Amino acid sequence: MRTLFISNFYPPASRGGYEEWCQEVAIQFTAEGHSVRVLTSKQPEPISSDPSYVFRDLNLEMEMASLSNGLKFFTHRKSRLQESLSTLKAHIQEFEPDTVLVWGMWNFPFEIPALAEKLLPGRVFYYLGDYWPTLPPQFQNYWEAEPQGALTAIPKKILAIPAKAMLRQEKRAELQLEHGLFCSQYLCDALAEKGIAFKNKKVIYGAIDTSQYAPKNDDGSNDKVELVAIGRLIEDKGFHTILEAINQLVSKKGHKNIHLRIIGRGNPDYEQRLENYIADHQLERVVTLVGNVDKADIPQQYRASDVFIFASQWPEPFGRVIVEAMASNLAVVATSTGGAAEIIDDGHNALTFKRSDAADLAEKLDQIIADPKLRQTLRQNGLKDSQKYDIKRMAAEIYASLEEVMVSA
Repeated sequence: MRTLFISNFYPPASRGGYEEWCQEVAIQFTAEGHSVRVLTSKQPEPISSDPSYVFRDLNLEMEMASLSNGLKFFTHRKSRLQESLSTLKAHIQEFEPDTVLVWGMWNFPFEIPALAEKLLPGRVFYYLGDYWPTLPPQFQNYWEAEPQGALTAIPKKILAIPAKAMLRQEKRAELQLEHGLFCSQYLCDALAEKGIAFKNKKVIYGAIDTSQYAPKNDDGSNDKVELVAIGRLIEDKGFHTILEAINQLVSKKGHKNIHLRIIGRGNPDYEQRLENYIADHQLERVVTLVGNVDKADIPQQYRASDVFIFASQWPEPFGRVIVEAMASNLAVVATSTGGAAEIIDDGHNALTFKRSDAADLAEKLDQIIADPKLRQTLRQNGLKDSQKYDIKRMAAEIYASLEEVMVSA
């Protein structure tokens, strides 16, 4: 079977685990001998390390971090769209796919998947790993957002008047949404509640390459407990709650033999807020802001840790980092938001705490730090449960869904 993947981003261009899944599933398909072509955006420019089946040929609706986006809305927007549609049509004619697997579409015009549906009716599948079907066009966000600098404020406000009028007159392409594959039951239900109506639905849980995360060998007898939290440093991820909990562990519960590493980068203002909190509460000895780490080095970051903290405040569609931590044999303390609740079993493979509740997190961390046997039990159960979320299983289930429709067609 020949499958055309369409995705807004493809590693090394990535906004997170959703795009990584696209790459990992494509790799698994090719490893099984299936014919694959990946069509993605020109972010970044084509690179020498890309396999021959990856084509970075499509235009994003709006360029990333470009000061010229305002003018290009009037001068290049429609020509860029037509270029992308012509490119997609040419790839479909040349590759002759049996199925199309649509991945992330944020900052892509809906006309792209709509054209795929028109050219291959009944054979277009969507793998959903975020909320992109509910989001407005990116240019709409651009014109409604406040100007970022004083020099652009007046021109943008003037240009926004005709731009918004043009957008109001335009009708967004409608999608047939015949086959929807979802990374969690939560996301399936959440999109349905927002009126995103797929005709056929199936939950195929997200996954990781569990072989990359060798379990940490530790009997729990070490005096010092290493804590780790990984993710984009934005408020929704709850890193400030983690720092508040650490401060309580140190100042109120007297913990001295703990150390927390926060791995990732994000919003500069939020990063500064975390740095200020660490300085103001004299936590430099127990907290390290590591910054970004190469993807290849992430497994080692887990192996250097004992406890993983997941403090997301918003309903995560899945919770990839939770599975990575479990596969690395770490004890997990987490909020059970969104799809993450389908991974976590409180008291079995993790301890849960109320989101945004630093005192509750401090209590759970105090419990897990003071009880090595509890840590060991959570780690053993988490390691076992992580095998349910292996990338080979995910790819096989997606392929079986595509094949089922092709056989019955």
